[in-house]
Amino acid sequence: MANTILTSDILAREALMVLENNLVMGALADRRYESEFGSGRQGDAIRIRRPASFTAAEFTNNGSNSVNNQNATELATTLTLEKLFDVSFAVTAKEMALSIDDFSSNLMRPAMAAMAQKIDDYILSKFNEVGGMAEVSEVGASMTTIGHIAAIVQKLNEQKAPMQGRSLVVSPKQMTSLYSISEFAKASERGDGGTAIREASLGRFMGMDIYMDQNINTFTAGTMAGDANRDALAIHADSASGAKGDTSISIDGAAGAGVTVTAGDVLRITHPSGKKFDYVVTTASTTGFNTKGTVSISPPLYEDIDENDVVVFPLDSSAAFEQNLAFTENAIALAMVPLDEPMGPGTDSSVVNHNGYSMRASITYNHAKKIDEVSLDVLVGAKVVQPEMAVRIPTA
Repeated sequence: MANTILTSDILAREALMVLENNLVMGALADRRYESEFGSGRQGDAIRIRRPASFTAAEFTNNGSNSVNNQNATELATTLTLEKLFDVSFAVTAKEMALSIDDFSSNLMRPAMAAMAQKIDDYILSKFNEVGGMAEVSEVGASMTTIGHIAAIVQKLNEQKAPMQGRSLVVSPKQMTSLYSISEFAKASERGDGGTAIREASLGRFMGMDIYMDQNINTFTAGTMAGDANRDALAIHADSASGAKGDTSISIDGAAGAGVTVTAGDVLRITHPSGKKFDYVVTTASTTGFNTKGTVSISPPLYEDIDENDVVVFPLDSSAAFEQNLAFTENAIALAMVPLDEPMGPGTDSSVVNHNGYSMRASITYNHAKKIDEVSLDVLVGAKVVQPEMAVRIPTA
């Protein structure tokens, strides 16, 4: 007898549970902004304020000095619902007659595994918005010593990232490398939460919860890149622009007829004091030999720059590096917003929400083919909200 309980509502609920148990990055991202996409929302984007930046100064109260009022400039970024991910498949009458457990095992789990991979890959593709880079020893090297992990922690500390809620997400290759570190292999504490988080967890080590994700992206830098030593290509900053808080700077071009700067390139500024700050390039550009070019960056400049500061692009353009990520819990925002049910007749459709996740399931009968067509879809947006709270770790 045909199974009559496989309604769109049941399918949507089952799909959500399977999806939640397969997501890694989706479980680590900041979900607090979803509520701003209410049912009466207008448009597909919201503006997210970033905290203002101030500098504490010592004040001498001698009766004549005045305090230095700083401009409380609040920066903002936009979280856009830019992806509609879908898994659709045809279901025969025999398959619709299966129990919910068999239907989930045979169809729903592989469908939601594909959906989870797509969502995780999308979130991880935001690496090119991250405003810091940590070379574990040199660009492209694998994580094989405790010192390599310490370099990642040091970079987060230098960028003043909070100590709480730190995660490190690595590729399968780097997972293997990590297990060559005896101290790491001995770590006994394991993660908890959903199935994917629990099974993807490599433990907690040096203040970070460490996970493996199969969807780590790769990136090839523009040709404005360092040589083998990563330090020979020194580009002096243009003193005409370089105030703290600026989101673009002018730089001299490198040798050659024309070099490219690609969105996602890492730009490192070394100050005479020895301080080094990393920024990510947000717009592609091309500049010629010794020609001034304007480069947009994120986050805004930590300090003023002048002709005494030196800019380098430490990534090598000759290779595509994996972009492993270390970040705090508030660095990357994710929103999964409920879709409206279809307005047309002849479709059994339901929208279900659970633990911040949303899924729409639709079942339509195709009379010509005498099959049911199942469609599962989600509306997703992701954004690096605080680029200084995350670090890229390029490995080969």
